[in-house]
Amino acid sequence: MNYPFKKIGCLVFCLVVFVSSIANAQNKKSSMPENQQLAIAESKSMVEKYQTTDPNQATQFLNKIAFIYWEYGYNKEAIDYFKRSLSINENIGNNNAITMINHNIGSLYSDIGNFDEALKYYYKTLEIRKIKKDKEGIASAWLTIADTYTKTKQYDKAVQILENDALKAVKELGNEELIRNCYGRLTENYEKMGNAEKSIQYFKFFTMLDENLRKETEEENQRKVLEAQLKTKLAEAEKIAKEGELLNKDKKLAASETEMQKMNQQKQRQQQQLVILKQKQDKAQLQLENQRKEIEIDKLVQRSLVGGLAFVFLLVFVAVFAYQQKKKAGMKLALQNAEIMQQKEEILTQRDNMERQGQELQKTYHEVKEANSKITGSINYARRIQESMLPDEEALQALIPESFILLRPRDIISGDYYWFTQVDDGKIIFTAADCTGHGVPGALLTMIGFNLLNEIVQNRHITSPELILRDLHKGVRKALKQEETENRDGMDLALCTWHPEKKILEYAGANNPLIIIQNNELHYLRTDKHAIGGMQKEQERLFTKQEIKIDQPTALYSFSDGYADQFGGSEGRKFTIKALKELLLEIHQKPMQEQKEILDVTMMKWKGSKHKQIDDILMIGMRIG
Repeated sequence: MNYPFKKIGCLVFCLVVFVSSIANAQNKKSSMPENQQLAIAESKSMVEKYQTTDPNQATQFLNKIAFIYWEYGYNKEAIDYFKRSLSINENIGNNNAITMINHNIGSLYSDIGNFDEALKYYYKTLEIRKIKKDKEGIASAWLTIADTYTKTKQYDKAVQILENDALKAVKELGNEELIRNCYGRLTENYEKMGNAEKSIQYFKFFTMLDENLRKETEEENQRKVLEAQLKTKLAEAEKIAKEGELLNKDKKLAASETEMQKMNQQKQRQQQQLVILKQKQDKAQLQLENQRKEIEIDKLVQRSLVGGLAFVFLLVFVAVFAYQQKKKAGMKLALQNAEIMQQKEEILTQRDNMERQGQELQKTYHEVKEANSKITGSINYARRIQESMLPDEEALQALIPESFILLRPRDIISGDYYWFTQVDDGKIIFTAADCTGHGVPGALLTMIGFNLLNEIVQNRHITSPELILRDLHKGVRKALKQEETENRDGMDLALCTWHPEKKILEYAGANNPLIIIQNNELHYLRTDKHAIGGMQKEQERLFTKQEIKIDQPTALYSFSDGYADQFGGSEGRKFTIKALKELLLEIHQKPMQEQKEILDVTMMKWKGSKHKQIDDILMIGMRIG
C-alpha cells in the first residue's frame, strides 16, 4: 500500500535536486558582473564579423572570451573558446599564439583536475618551443610538466624529467634562480618518494644557491637605493644649476630694465629743468619789458641778446647730453639683446645637433643589432655542428659507467674539447684539451684536433699517449702551416690510455696535468712544459709517458685551466688549482654524477652575478680500477 507513496516521494526528491542544480547554475552565471557578460556578448558578435574576413582578429576576440570565462571560474567554457581559437591559429600558422593557447588549455585542465589532458597540451607546448629553439620556453615547459607529475603523485616521472631535462635546460640558460628552483623541486619529490639521501643532496645544492641569491638580492637592493639617492641628488643639482642659469639671465634683464628706468627718470628731470628754464626765461623777459622804460634801448638789446645766446647754448647742451645718454643706453640694451639671441641660437643649434646625432646613433644601433643577429645565427649553427661532433656523456658512461663530462663554454661555442675511443684490444683512450683562445677561433682548432686524433688512433693504430701527442703536434703545425707563417696557435691537453685488463693507466701531458686520488691521497701528475703546435725550437718535440698501476678504486680527473682561473668570491680573486684539489679530495668518494653537480654549483656560486666567465670550463671525471 505504501509503495506508490514512496515512489512519488522519490520523484519529488529528484525534482527538487534538479531544480536546485538549475538554480545553482543560474546563481553561478549571475555572479559574473553585467559589464563582463556584455563584453562576452560584444566579443561573440565581433567573432562572427571577422571569422571569414580577418581570422587573426577573430582569434583575439575568442581569446578574450576565454580569459573572461577563466577569470570567473567557467573553466569548461574557457577551454571550448580556447580550442576554437587554437583551431583557427593552426590554420593560419600563428605559432606564437598556438604555443600560448596550448599552455592555457593545459593549465585549465590542470585546474579542473584532468591532469592527463593537461599533460597532453603541455607536451604540445614543449614541442613547438623546441622547434622555435626557445630556450626559456623549453625550460619553463619542462618545469610545468614536472610539477604536473608531482600533483598526480608520479614522483618518479617528475624526478626523471627534472634531472634529465629541466635541470639541463635551466643550466644552459645560466639562470641561477631557475636552477635553485629546480633543486628545490627535486628535494621535494625525493622526500615524497622516501629517498632521504637524494633529498638531502639536492637540498644542499638548493641552500648553496639560495644563500648566494639572497646575498645578491640584498646587494642589488642596496645598489638601487644608492642609485635612487644619487639620481635625486643629481636632479636637485641640475635643478639648482638651471635655476642659477635662469637667475643670471633674469639679473641681466633686470639690470637692463633698471638702467632704462634710470635713463627715463634722467630724461624726465631734464624735461622738468627745461620747463623751469622756460619759466625763468619768461620771467626775465617780463622783467626786461618792465625795465625797458628805465633802461636805454641799446642796453636792453645787448642784455636780451646775451640772455638769448645763453639760453640757446644751454638748450643745445642739454639736448646733446640727453641724446648721448639715450644712445649709450640703447647700444647697451642692443648688445644685451644680441647676446641673448646668440645664446638662444647656440642652444637651438645644440638641440638640432643632438637630435641628428640621436638619429644617427639609432640608425647605427639597428645596423649593429641586425649584423649581430646574423653573426649570432651563424655562431649558433657552428655550435650545433660542434655538438654533433663531440660524443655525448652517455657514450663515455657506456665505456666507463662511473664517469662524467662537465663542459661550460664561455661563449656560444667552445675552444675546449674532449675526445675518447675504445680500440680493438679493449684499451680506452681519452683526453681533455684546451685550445688557444675561445669562441670561434678556439672552436676551429677543436675541429682540427678532433679529426687529427681520429686519424692517428683509428687509422694509424697508434695508442701510446706520448706517440699520439708527438704526431698530433706535427699534424697541428702542418695544418696551420706554422713552418711557413708566424702562426703560434695550438692546444694543451692531458692524454690517457687505460688498460682495463692489465689495470695500468698510461699518461702523457702537453701543458696539462692529471689528478688521481687513491686511498684518500691526491696525486698531481706533472706535465711536459710544451704545447701541441706553436713555436718549436728543438729538433723534434717529444713527450714523456708515465705509467700508473691502478690496483684499487681510483678517481681520475682531466681538465682545462678554466675552472681554476675563474675569478669570483667576495674578493674577486681566482679559484686556484689549490682550491680545486681540496674540493676534488673532499668529494671524490661521492657518485660521479653528484660530483659533477657539486662542481657545477660551486662554480656558479663562486662567480655569482658580479663576475663573468673568463674562459671555457672543461673537466672529465671517472672512477676506474
